[in-house]
Amino acid sequence: MRRKIRSIIFLVLSLALAVSSPSLGQQAAQPGSRPASQSAAQPSARPAGLPAAQPGTQPTELEKQIRGQEKELEQTKKELEQKRKKARLLMGKEKTAFQALKRTEEELRLTEKYVQKLTKREETFERELTATRDEVTGAREALRLQTELLAWRLREIYKYGRTNSLEFLLSSESFAQLLSRFRYLALVAESDRNLMQGFDHERLQFEASEAKLSHQLAGVSSLRNEKEKEKGNLLTLKTRKRQTASQIQNERRSYEEAAKELEGAAARIQAVLEQLERRRREELAKKIPAPEWMAQAEFEKNRGTLNWPVSGSITGKFGNNTHPRFGTTTFNPGVDISAPLGTEIRAVAKARVDYSSWLAGLGNCIILDHGGGYYTIYAHASEVFVRVGQEVAIGQAIGKVGDSGSLKGSCLHFEIRKGKQALDPTAWLR
Repeated sequence: MRRKIRSIIFLVLSLALAVSSPSLGQQAAQPGSRPASQSAAQPSARPAGLPAAQPGTQPTELEKQIRGQEKELEQTKKELEQKRKKARLLMGKEKTAFQALKRTEEELRLTEKYVQKLTKREETFERELTATRDEVTGAREALRLQTELLAWRLREIYKYGRTNSLEFLLSSESFAQLLSRFRYLALVAESDRNLMQGFDHERLQFEASEAKLSHQLAGVSSLRNEKEKEKGNLLTLKTRKRQTASQIQNERRSYEEAAKELEGAAARIQAVLEQLERRRREELAKKIPAPEWMAQAEFEKNRGTLNWPVSGSITGKFGNNTHPRFGTTTFNPGVDISAPLGTEIRAVAKARVDYSSWLAGLGNCIILDHGGGYYTIYAHASEVFVRVGQEVAIGQAIGKVGDSGSLKGSCLHFEIRKGKQALDPTAWLR
């Protein structure tokens, strides 16, 4: 029996030695070590600024937005590089200035699109950086608290050491007390292990947050450099476009090509309006309810009282226009209003946006439906603020004046249509 008790005491003491061993100090002396369960906390290589995905978690809305933006950026950049490669091959081979202008216009449009997407990505980056800086601050504070707690415990271990635990066990007055004290020491050892693991976890979290912030800052810097480079390309392309457009005015063959392009643009507008009118008639036949203001055709009542979409001088009047030098006559279905680049374009009446896209010869183009078969057309915009299906109020800004598709520099091409029929806008504007 005594032999059995001695064996049990020996086993308990052996376990006590293992429990009270300075494993915490050994772990603390190895900053690089960490529990196997924490190995996944290391940051991994990923696209600039994209938060590291946690296994088994759904991406946040911000992460989805980031992935979508990066995909769009990559696609636009690839398209732009292909266009530039083609442009280099064609450089100097165009037979007319108008052909050169079209090439420049296409490259310019894609470059503007790319810069806009870079700007949008930059804005999202700023939101990311704010969130990550907050994350780093929180991780730093959590690590500070965990470090203070660990330092206190290490001091306690240094003061009392392992022998104190053995003395504590050996001074037991009974076997039951020995077991009770052993369980107590086991709980202390478990607490120490948890403390060390907690410290290791907070350290890794802090390192991962700092790595993410550093990665994002590098991404922002790279993106901004790319944006500045593309803005320089934009200036070069705009200068080239102005020079080529000026050359066209003095080159008969190029001017005639440009006139044909405008005729083509008018035909494309006609096709779009036919489609819109067909849809409107189908909606009427199906008795699909329209907004009250649209059903009442209030637009017609405001003839002669509409505000101008922009303030400026008319550089192209409605109807037939004859070139002063070549004598070539072209029909203008609207008016061209010269205005500074970036001037806001405003809706002349309440409407619904039925079309918003790029049209060759007209650049960025918006078509508003005012009900009763009346439409207004706004072309050459540098920016568009509205989307198809959106309702707009009288005087609401729908875009900005630009020179996309324009041979006259910064201006707004404005039309009023009754179905497909072009109306003189000056008879409707006050």
